[in-house]
Amino acid sequence: MHAELSKLAGVPVWTPEMAGRAKRLAAEYERATDPEVKLVLAARMLDLVRGMTPPSVWAKARGLQNLAMLLNPKTVIRNLGGNVVMWGADLSADTLTNFAVDPMISIVTGKRSRVTVNVRERMTGLAQPVHDFWNGYNHATSEGRTHGQSMADGVQHMLDLARLTAAGKFELAKADNGLRKTFSAPVLSHLEDTLGFVLGTTDRAFHASAYQNSIARQMALAAHNGAPVLTPTPEMNREALMDAASAIYQNDTWLAKGAAKVREGFNQVTTGSKEYGIGTAVLPFVQVPGSIATKAIEWSPAGYIRVAYEAFRPVFSKREFRQREFADAFSRATIGSAVWATGLWLARLGIMTAMRDEDKDLAAMQDASGFGAYMVNTSALWRVMATGNW
Repeated sequence: MHAELSKLAGVPVWTPEMAGRAKRLAAEYERATDPEVKLVLAARMLDLVRGMTPPSVWAKARGLQNLAMLLNPKTVIRNLGGNVVMWGADLSADTLTNFAVDPMISIVTGKRSRVTVNVRERMTGLAQPVHDFWNGYNHATSEGRTHGQSMADGVQHMLDLARLTAAGKFELAKADNGLRKTFSAPVLSHLEDTLGFVLGTTDRAFHASAYQNSIARQMALAAHNGAPVLTPTPEMNREALMDAASAIYQNDTWLAKGAAKVREGFNQVTTGSKEYGIGTAVLPFVQVPGSIATKAIEWSPAGYIRVAYEAFRPVFSKREFRQREFADAFSRATIGSAVWATGLWLARLGIMTAMRDEDKDLAAMQDASGFGAYMVNTSALWRVMATGNW
């Protein structure tokens, strides 16, 4: 009765059921040995406390809008495609840096900032969601649950880690809410889980790939410099987490932060809440677009501005030359510029289509004919290959 009255009054209440679940989770946490199992159990305990205060009506409105926009096949394909493109681009840039750019810089500086490419770590990291499932399954089995319950717990463990990894990308609620859902109604709750599964698990894979690569790179460099470490240091972990966030377009950028402030300002003016309003309607997502825009600059001729900045930074600021930042910026700008120039060349040959035509009717006709933006005309490619007229 007390709990029902508190619920009607809108007052948070800690029920006996919640206390019992928290006690069970705490006991499981003490028995668990895997660090990521402990992470999920701790997040679930924290979720119980946060669940005492339900999301506002504005948070739910924002959640409905984002579910409607994200739950479609195109988003899933684009999310996976974006991760694959970034994975391949980073591997290419790291290869150029490791075998050409950094060795040349080391002639002047006398030191290296990268000594390995770590293809194996990148590949094994992609299987992380599978490892997450088995870790959850094995933990549930060790707790004495049945095979069916352990399978369900394995899937839930995989989903929880995916949600923790990609919390900022979906923007269903605040990114620091952890495992807390926006909706409690069964249908919407299942849709939220579905979104976390189809988008979050792929993000989790590429996040783990970038993280493992970064740790391996830093440890190899430490060994090369005569200071090997057996386990990653806290500084290594922090750098690896930043690299992993960048790999799945969740890195903090000045563009995203600025857009978020603008969105909150318009929301505050229209509804009195920072969570929803005209700002969210116009700018539903800011973090991923901000990351993409920043990467578009880095991986283009404009990226050489960063190269120049890193080169002359010691002159103007009297600070130490950052060899790794310079080498990475140079490799990204060089590879991106080469791809950009190749695209222009192929467009001039008629092998690749250019941007979508500004005339909407003409653009629709081109799409219907299979001549959308940035597509390859295989017939033209074969003709050029056959004639040798490049």
